[in-house]
Amino acid sequence: MATYLRREEGISVSLSVIARVWKENDLQPWRQGTLKLSRDPKFAEKVIDIVGLYLDPPDGAVVLSADKKTQVQAWSGRKGCGWKEVGDGRWRLIRVR
Repeated sequence: MATYLRREEGISVSLSVIARVWKENDLQPWRQGTLKLSRDPKFAEKVIDIVGLYLDPPDGAVVLSADKKTQVQAWSGRKGCGWKEVGDGRWRLIRVR
């Protein structure tokens, strides 16, 4: 992230500042696996609009979001998968290799 900000935005930010901002905002990008930023020239403007809705929604508004997944791979529920207990009586379907 520090490299991206230096290269794309021309600002220098230390890793500790980034870590602090992530912690203060309960962000965990490492759990995603990859961090992909849009090349849309209006990306920053769109992010500000969307985050603004969550942080300060208009009175009486309901903010909904949907995640578009473009590369979801279907796999059979019969072969190569099973159930694993994840705690508190909850179970998750997993792929068995």
